Amino acid sequence: MSISTKKLRDEEIDETEVLDSGDGSMSPCEAVVKAKKERELRQEIMTSGLPAKPARTNLDAFAKVFRDMLDNQKWRLSTGKVIEDALFEFGMRCNEEHLCHSFILDPDDAVYINDGIFTKMELEEIRLHNRRELPNLPDDLLKHMMTFAKGTIQELRKQLQQPIDAIGDNFIREIHYDLDWLQYAMYTLVREYESGALKVNHHEQWYNIHLWGPIVDQCFANILDMEGVRGESCSVASGIRKNINRETPSKEALTKWKCGRKADLVLRTTADLEFGGGEAGRMYKSEKGTKWLLESGMKLPKMLKDMLAQLAAEVNWSKRTLRELLVVGFVHGGRRQMLLELDCPEGFTCRLRRGKVYNVAESVETHAAKTLPLLAATWRAKAAVRNCVHLVLTHTTDGDAEDEVLRLIKEAGSTDSFESRGDVLKIPPCLATLPPTSLVHHCHRSVLLPICASAATRSFVNFIEQPKKKIGLGTLADNEGATKERTRLGRGPGSGRGKTAGRGHKGQNARSGNGKPTPIFEGGQTPLVKRIPKRGFHNPERKEYQPLNLDRLQHWIDTRRIDASQPITMKHLLDTRCIHKLQDGVKLLADVGFRHFPPGAEYFKTPVNIEVSRASRKAIETVEQAGGTIICQHYHSLGLRALRFPEKFNKLPKIPFPGRKEKGKLDCSVLGIGCVIGIRTHKTGVIWRRRKTSKRHVKSSPHRRHDTHVNDGDGWNTFPNDLHLELRTNKMTVTGIVMALVYENRLRRREAPLQECFEKETGKPPPNQRMTV
Repeated sequence: MSISTKKLRDEEIDETEVLDSGDGSMSPCEAVVKAKKERELRQEIMTSGLPAKPARTNLDAFAKVFRDMLDNQKWRLSTGKVIEDALFEFGMRCNEEHLCHSFILDPDDAVYINDGIFTKMELEEIRLHNRRELPNLPDDLLKHMMTFAKGTIQELRKQLQQPIDAIGDNFIREIHYDLDWLQYAMYTLVREYESGALKVNHHEQWYNIHLWGPIVDQCFANILDMEGVRGESCSVASGIRKNINRETPSKEALTKWKCGRKADLVLRTTADLEFGGGEAGRMYKSEKGTKWLLESGMKLPKMLKDMLAQLAAEVNWSKRTLRELLVVGFVHGGRRQMLLELDCPEGFTCRLRRGKVYNVAESVETHAAKTLPLLAATWRAKAAVRNCVHLVLTHTTDGDAEDEVLRLIKEAGSTDSFESRGDVLKIPPCLATLPPTSLVHHCHRSVLLPICASAATRSFVNFIEQPKKKIGLGTLADNEGATKERTRLGRGPGSGRGKTAGRGHKGQNARSGNGKPTPIFEGGQTPLVKRIPKRGFHNPERKEYQPLNLDRLQHWIDTRRIDASQPITMKHLLDTRCIHKLQDGVKLLADVGFRHFPPGAEYFKTPVNIEVSRASRKAIETVEQAGGTIICQHYHSLGLRALRFPEKFNKLPKIPFPGRKEKGKLDCSVLGIGCVIGIRTHKTGVIWRRRKTSKRHVKSSPHRRHDTHVNDGDGWNTFPNDLHLELRTNKMTVTGIVMALVYENRLRRREAPLQECFEKETGKPPPNQRMTV
């Protein structure tokens, strides 16, 4: 425990007190000399007998890991210095946790030069040893990226509207995905340049959504079975390292599984193999900022080593494969990005390399010089990860494919440990960070006092030697007198606060609310907010449709979010995040959705087969002119839930008829006999009516059925006579018969020729305009 100088002075014996309290046998000079010796003795105890500060690392585990290393497998420099020995010697002198305790060497860390651990020449040799450069950009991607080296937004917009020469009309995802990613990232940045959002600071989540999602996450999206997991996800590799000592329960119960460290980004495959990660922050102060130093200098490098160890274990710790593995990390702060690379080029030590700090330009003027290099660095990191994925999945390098496969076949079914092979190298895991509850602030060795030590010195030593209470979440408490217990009310008359709890009898101050009326209270009279008549009408049966504009629909078709060759339903729109909610349905409109796009009616040119709840007249005409079809299907709340989650229903509900107030807004479009497209919005309305049968008629003919017989060309068909339909056109009203059959929980409509029904009911030829049923 570190004792301050002030504490030492308070415990010292004043010389004047020695003189006053001394016995008669001791002269004043002897008393002063004795007091001086006592003070020097206590000072020696403080400087030599006790440690100045407890170490915040588990040095015993660090030493055990070092003792297990074989000398012939360590990394030896050309100067003869062994890196593992130098890191161990430096780590034993550190009071705080450092990357050297996890045997991770950062050649850019200035502490190695300042403390004389390595020289500049040795660090340069470490930096260049077995160094593998990131893959270069292909010619087609580099050529396409240079077309965006523009200085104005108009030029970037014009370039975005141009087709990609390398793709043409035949897009192949395996070949052209990188070009499409670059196009998507540039379109996202152009929108941010136009709004000026990059000139101000935002929250961390804003940058993840608006910048790093399109730039980083989408860049890695085409790697086999890989996903960029966001939102403080626990690292699987870190969890494996934390539970490395978990054993089958014997004397003690099975310990609880410890979760891994949480990261803002984890590059993880479906097999839970991790090849990289990232940390993000809402702002960037400098490279010496606290968050930047801790995440790039401790948290992220240790997590990257856990991922490297997981991949090495996946390939059975093959030494040749381990030397080729590489994991990457992204450090984000505001609009800045720095790339980290971690590998194991030699021995047991992992090497950490830092890239340049790139910056997303805040305006289009500096776009070419700042943003394009950041995009290029991101793609090169993706290419390195893709090579590492191929290396792990095949378990082979470029030169030993056949030999490695032959060895794997010969060793199949063997129970021998793979560690017995000579080509195996197992790197040590990261050193676990001690929690605050493990820091014991007391002295661990006793102090031998001379016989001449006074009682004051002995009491002082006893004070500093006694063990102090551990500080943890379970032992936290306030100091004495810092808090005051509240007065408990209603605990009987003996408490002094019983019965009325000190409020007295009746009166406004004894009522609920502690005598503080509401802001609108006016002494009992009608308040102002109730005297003023309310305006407007709140319809409890109103329908709130999610708007869907044709220009947005065309944009999502162009960006391949929606497949126009397949029928488009409201569930498909919701699953692809084209709409954010499905409350009462979707309404298709022909208005302008994107302010930089032409109107939707002119921009939409793709034939689609789409089903919505409502559609404007102009949207219907636009879809039909493009060669598509549109279905406006009526759903109630239960039907929409069944449409969205059909797996939750044992039996799907029936599609109901429209409500009382919606009947005048719907019509049924029929293209042929027995072919019903659906219900859609149109000026032509329909009204469903039930013919009321008089009770007198029913009593007189209780067994007689009032049916309608209609000949539709194939024979006579009998339908219930109580369901009628009123057809409304712009000039006249015609009553026709709707033929309905209920079969297998579905309503099937059949139609007699409209021309015959019209002439039979009116005696006139039908109008030229198309009639709908």
